[in-house]
Amino acid sequence: MSRAARLWPVLLLALLPALPLWRAVVLGEGLGPWDQVRQMAPWNGPPAPGAWDALQADGVLQTYAWRDLVFEAWRTGQLPLWNPYPLAGTPLLANSQSGGFYPPHILLGALGIPTTPGVTLLAWLHLAVAGIGAWALARRLGAPEEGAVLAGALFGVSPFLVSWAALGSVPSTVAWLPWGLLAALGLFGASAGSPSSVARATAGLAAATAMTLLGGHLQFAAYSLGAFLVMAGAIAIAQRAGRGLALATAGVGLGVALAAVQVVPVLQYGQQSHRRTPPTAEGWQAYSAGAFGPIELVGVAFPVVTGLPGQPLAAAPEERLPGYWPGYAKRGANFAEAAVGIGPALGLLFALRRPRPEPRQGEGQASLDARAAGFWGLVAVLAVGLGLALGPLSALLYFGVPGWAATGSPGRAGVLVVLATAVLAGLAWPRDEAAARRACIGIAILLALTLLGVFALAPASSSWAGALPIGDFASAQFSESMPAVLAGGVLVAVAALLASRGRHGFALASLLAATLACGPLGAATTGQVFLAREGQTDPNVRRAYVNSAWDIFRPAPALMPPNASTVLRVPEIGGYDSLVDRETVDLLKSVNGRDPAPPVNGNMMFVKPGFDAVRLSGAGVTEVWSREPLEGLGPGESRPGGVWVHALSGPGRASLPGGTARIVEDRFDRLSVEVTGSGPLTVRDRNMPGWVASIDGRPVPLPAGLWRTVMVPKGSRRVTFQYLPPGLGLGAGLSAAALCAVGALILVGRIGAGRKVAPIGPEKV
Repeated sequence: MSRAARLWPVLLLALLPALPLWRAVVLGEGLGPWDQVRQMAPWNGPPAPGAWDALQADGVLQTYAWRDLVFEAWRTGQLPLWNPYPLAGTPLLANSQSGGFYPPHILLGALGIPTTPGVTLLAWLHLAVAGIGAWALARRLGAPEEGAVLAGALFGVSPFLVSWAALGSVPSTVAWLPWGLLAALGLFGASAGSPSSVARATAGLAAATAMTLLGGHLQFAAYSLGAFLVMAGAIAIAQRAGRGLALATAGVGLGVALAAVQVVPVLQYGQQSHRRTPPTAEGWQAYSAGAFGPIELVGVAFPVVTGLPGQPLAAAPEERLPGYWPGYAKRGANFAEAAVGIGPALGLLFALRRPRPEPRQGEGQASLDARAAGFWGLVAVLAVGLGLALGPLSALLYFGVPGWAATGSPGRAGVLVVLATAVLAGLAWPRDEAAARRACIGIAILLALTLLGVFALAPASSSWAGALPIGDFASAQFSESMPAVLAGGVLVAVAALLASRGRHGFALASLLAATLACGPLGAATTGQVFLAREGQTDPNVRRAYVNSAWDIFRPAPALMPPNASTVLRVPEIGGYDSLVDRETVDLLKSVNGRDPAPPVNGNMMFVKPGFDAVRLSGAGVTEVWSREPLEGLGPGESRPGGVWVHALSGPGRASLPGGTARIVEDRFDRLSVEVTGSGPLTVRDRNMPGWVASIDGRPVPLPAGLWRTVMVPKGSRRVTFQYLPPGLGLGAGLSAAALCAVGALILVGRIGAGRKVAPIGPEKV
């Protein structure tokens, strides 16, 4: 077999993500609903053609800003430790989702890749890595080549991963999930008796664990690491091989240590998070509401029937309301959070039978048994994923794991369901007429269940948003998606028959077409990126943007929505982050006289109407921007875009009473001020643990407090504030030691492989 013939699955799965991402790849658009954000002030762009999706907007307001900062840091030779722009300054590395030390981020930043194509490249890369990993896992478990390629496509371009593409920390985290399971499987079987094989598998599991954690989304990372151990545990039980489970635990532990340079600062900063609360019965009720309910599972086989991100509600397209109609029945429900469907190919699962793996060239009975046990390991991952996503098992995490109460929806564990069902569908590739008939029956059953869900379950659902005709929403969306649903069902049935008669290439093409048509092609939101850095601005300026509204269903009449100012590189007092310091929240509460967050999003921090101007000035704010003139602030200046700017008299970010203070350096790890005079220099940027100060290179005390204040002796001086996140030194030491250990394992694996040439077969995928 030629090299090209062997590599066609990898090439196909590497190119396939370009289809759902085509607007970003071909037209150069940015991932995320940029057109929706552009409607807001001060840009006041035309109404967006699609519908508002509050979760997708985070791809613009959070992910893009974080990637922009991290890329710039590595491009300019800095460490991405601190974000000086939102929230009067806030940690960048320690918010985790910035992925400051994630290797692909470092590479793209060092290469100087602009942020917009860089984000697209990252999305494409991770969808491809996810798909190729699922293919390799399916092949190792015994799937035929076409079935394994289908498994890779079902996971790599699943509606789940594609709908999270704009929120890059999710695909960058879960893309390594199948690779970790593959490495865990490699710790069992005949090859596990070889020290070199054990070393390679352990190193692979450590690498997958580290990349999962460095990807940035710790909740998804925790689900993935749990899946690695569940897989290994289930195989160990089936084979009575406790040694393999011990090795898997060691591999995961080594991977955690490898990622410690990022993880330890995150855990340290998490102690200060405003979301950190002890688990309570009332909190569990709110948390468990995010678990899957029956209404969210209506689209498990045909995701288009529930509406896709950015798609307007079919029942009222002129209102541009979100088309994901389960969101009107369940507060907080979102397509991306519940996209567990792998498309109509789910029907192939009905063709699945208990595996009886056939021996491959050079494969012994032990490896054969390990493959059979691996099937049950995958089933165990599926069962655990369902238990977490549906709620019962999540109670163990909520009450038993410190800090878990601050995580997001338990429905996110659905990623384990998506991967497991994708690989199982690949294993169920029809090989005879009986299997094809079972697959066709499965498609008929799924169609019937979809109809039942749309026309029976939806009208019976209570609405948290008022007396809305949810049944009408559901039936209108079903009518609009009917061609795709019917085409998907027919294509899968035809594919099953073709596969059973040996026409595997045509069957695979038919299945891929069915899968893409029923969800992934419409699940990625894109738009023209319009944010660009402002010209040279006074570094002593800090702005406050007055806002109050934020909505789940419609774009809010917002002004410079949170973190847009970060992309402009202008400091502001508000902001939006995954972790916000409690003292920062208390500061904004004192400024507003109330909670600074809008009711629908506890991580957004606004300056709201009725703020205390004196407290705002004391926080270093020198400009207040609003959509209308504000009383009590003196005459304002009207700016283009219907914006009013009021100047606040006050010290700005840096001040020295009786002298002068000028910010001359504002970096991701330090800030320098040139001063003339003597007395207390105050920099009104947050003074969090990790900041130290020096004057003309000599360390000086930096007292604890909200702001950074040092006593400056008379004369002209340069005061430098340096930041190292708490835990960075410990984490770096652990990572260095783990890197040496992984290097040693790789060396052992290479030496062992060089001594004995193993036969090349499908198991070596």
